[in-house]
Amino acid sequence: MSKQLASVPGAAEAAQKHPEVMPAKSGPAKSAKGASAAGRAGKTTQRAFWAGVRDAAPLFLSGAPFGLLFGLLAYKVGLGLLGGQAFSSLIFAGSAQFAAADLFGKGAGFLVIIGVTALLNARHLLYALDLATRCAHWPTWGRLVIGYFLTDESYAVTARRLDARPGEPLPLAYFAGASLAMFVAWNLATAVGLLLGASGPDISQYGFSVAIYSAYIAIFVPLLVSAPRWAAAATSLLLSVLLRDWPNQLGLVAAILAGIAVGFVCQALGRSRLLQTRARERRR
Repeated sequence: MSKQLASVPGAAEAAQKHPEVMPAKSGPAKSAKGASAAGRAGKTTQRAFWAGVRDAAPLFLSGAPFGLLFGLLAYKVGLGLLGGQAFSSLIFAGSAQFAAADLFGKGAGFLVIIGVTALLNARHLLYALDLATRCAHWPTWGRLVIGYFLTDESYAVTARRLDARPGEPLPLAYFAGASLAMFVAWNLATAVGLLLGASGPDISQYGFSVAIYSAYIAIFVPLLVSAPRWAAAATSLLLSVLLRDWPNQLGLVAAILAGIAVGFVCQALGRSRLLQTRARERRR
């Protein structure tokens, strides 16, 4: 078409003055470029997803005994195969699941179980606030969905990645890979524990708790890279020991809340000092 117009007298000059009247370039070329860009974006998303799975993989072995023990406990307190598996699939909250199952076995009321579970998971507020600040580019729907999969392990993996590459936007697919991998591993370990509890002897006496404690130490000690984090960890550790005799694990709840409060205060003080220092430098 452009060649035909060029042969018409005055067409070339009119095209230069009014380019909008010229026919658009071939559609297949544009669609090919769009398909190529979409293909690259898809490959990038896939790479980020599997990178998250890969980085979370070392935690599978340490988390497996934890899930196994929960399966044994769930069957022991009478939740049954379906009830125990539903706990891991719907609650997906590690220590809170242990507390809820233990309270269920002791005949605690529904509101007590919900309250203790919510308080034990209060630390996830800190995780969510940190990720919301550093991953503000994630879409709203994505943050709502992945909030369900936020755990100690997935946060630790994601935070390490963010700390290792400051200033580089973290793909949502990376967190999705790490979180879904932990979700599958946790539920598989729970299923194995439930089946062992239903068909075999009680093996919870064989020291699996050592693996659990070791896993949490390996996860969180590398994250203690600032004064607020150290203060929060030290406060929670100290109070969890001093208040260990409180009923219904309320001492642990109090230790968690105190650690969160101390961490917030220390971080706020640090930011205030930083702003004051910058203000003094500007005056000079």
